[in-house]
Amino acid sequence: MIDSSRDPFTQGSQLRANRSDAENTLSNFIEYTSTGFTINTTDGGWNANGETYIYMAWAGSYSDFITDYNTDGSIDSRVKASDTTGFSIVSTEDHTGSQTVGHGLSSAPDWIVAKARSGSLIWPVYHSALGNTKRLRLNDNTQEETNAVWGNTDPTTSVFTFNQSSNTHNYIFYCWTATAGVSAFGSYTGNGSSVSVTTGFLPAFILIKRSNSSAANTNWEIHDNTRNTAGELLGVIYPNTNGVEGFNNSGSSITTTDNSFTVNGSGGSINGNNDSYLYAAFADTREAAFWLDQSGNDNDWQPVNLDHNDTLLDSPTDNFATLNPLDLKTGTTLSDGNLVRTDSVEAWESTVSTMAVSSGKYYVEFTPLAVGSTVNIMVGVVQTGFQCNVSDSRFWASFDGHSYHAVDGNKVINGSGSSVSYGDSWTVGDVIGVALDLDAGEIEFYKNGVSQGVANTGLSGTYHFACASYQNGTKIECNFGQQPFKYDPPA
Repeated sequence: MIDSSRDPFTQGSQLRANRSDAENTLSNFIEYTSTGFTINTTDGGWNANGETYIYMAWAGSYSDFITDYNTDGSIDSRVKASDTTGFSIVSTEDHTGSQTVGHGLSSAPDWIVAKARSGSLIWPVYHSALGNTKRLRLNDNTQEETNAVWGNTDPTTSVFTFNQSSNTHNYIFYCWTATAGVSAFGSYTGNGSSVSVTTGFLPAFILIKRSNSSAANTNWEIHDNTRNTAGELLGVIYPNTNGVEGFNNSGSSITTTDNSFTVNGSGGSINGNNDSYLYAAFADTREAAFWLDQSGNDNDWQPVNLDHNDTLLDSPTDNFATLNPLDLKTGTTLSDGNLVRTDSVEAWESTVSTMAVSSGKYYVEFTPLAVGSTVNIMVGVVQTGFQCNVSDSRFWASFDGHSYHAVDGNKVINGSGSSVSYGDSWTVGDVIGVALDLDAGEIEFYKNGVSQGVANTGLSGTYHFACASYQNGTKIECNFGQQPFKYDPPA
């Protein structure tokens, strides 16, 4: 088990789910990106020639692997959290005794897996269906144990309690909260025949553990629809062992529907009569598989010039601006969902966002992808009323424009039309952040995550985000929040 919180770039601090060992680090073992990872080793556990591997991956957040500093608990924590998928990675340092720990999610976690990075200690597991007075161990097959590791206290919307050892250790925690269409956590009672569990989505990954202490110890079981793509999920992985996968071919299996899974047979590890079971189920939210028909009808389609950054979770509350295709001067074209603009003339050409704002805080990133003979680019905001198709745009002088110039790092403020010294110059590949705080009436520009200072104060009215360029061949990419930002927005 590896994560980008412990090793942000090209490392590989391994924790083994079936062992209590402290983490072991292999230098430059794995490289993380915004779309996946690369294994840089021929180690047999990860990349032996000709062997077959399966992986499960969760995204806490992607922002150059920078974690948020969290002070909600009695001990400070570092957190990478995603409320969209209900998952966070949490780490603490010099953790001793009972502490409350900030988890970074807006809902109380339903499932927490913990491990001491620096000590040989078990993997305690919290499950909301088991309660705060008991624990399971991910690294072995032990049934539920009464233990105060969770402080006999339920997690809250901001913190959970953790008390494993009186010694001082660094810890890593993986936290999940049930999220509609993404994950479900609960329990069921086996009947030795067939039990259905409603999840509200098509489960792609199911983890099950028999929990009642009156029954014999049984392994954790992982079932998934990647190894068994249709019909019964017979292949089993036991995360508390280092054994190869097994197969429930003696009448015990799992089948899935669009909103549930069913455990079949009388196998004690998943459906013993009157035994208690805990489960964690996840939908297939692989952004790389957005083309996959989840209905089971195999109506898959082949994406062309699309990747996961061109997709969003389906939610009517997640509305984002694009560049306005209805207001363009001749010579400006839009592509990539109206998020990339290209100029084909030697004249100032502007493009503005489809949405305008008059209050609140907003952050947008602009990235030059190509430039002409000179880097004549400006980004910023302009008040509503400016029309790109009739105006030249040096920089929106009559419409209270505020801009940051690439070629010299100058700025234009208050719609004056004349520039003054401001920040660093910038060019292809640089990411320019525009932070507009209309509650405070301020605008601030960032180059590659570094503030160039507050550019102007006293802003009021309704503004569009905007970009402009002069040279033929200039191409600018805009991110209004549809994709993960390259740099963390300011608070």
